[in-house]
Amino acid sequence: MRLLGRAGSVALVGGLGLAHLVGLGLQLADLPKANVIALVAESVVFAGIAGLVLAGRVRFSLATVLAVAALLRLTVFLPPPYHSTDAYRYVWDGRVQAAGINPYRYLPSDPALASLRDGTIWPRINRADYAPTIYPPV
Repeated sequence: MRLLGRAGSVALVGGLGLAHLVGLGLQLADLPKANVIALVAESVVFAGIAGLVLAGRVRFSLATVLAVAALLRLTVFLPPPYHSTDAYRYVWDGRVQAAGINPYRYLPSDPALASLRDGTIWPRINRADYAPTIYPPV
């Protein structure tokens, strides 16, 4: 913290958090190439902070690093998945197994599984009409 002081350190960490949230917002807005824009924005801020840390110009306590890491990871749990609908399929397959039914036996759209459908998970699962669970039994 010799060069920047405590306020500069907080500003750097805040900049990383802001870049992360802006990147997340771009991804959620479904803009063309949003993932690339978000990755570049986050990477530029991260590289700047990493460069200052490696040069010995700024230091962060382990508690600060862990707190920022935890906060940035929380942001990925708040919105729905935007890269893939696999999470919904995992939940569906788990629901089928919890009901004592083999998920390889029926397609999700099969009438035998109608009692397991709901308004949240069911409409979002992938390959409901042509594939029983696509995940190997491992």
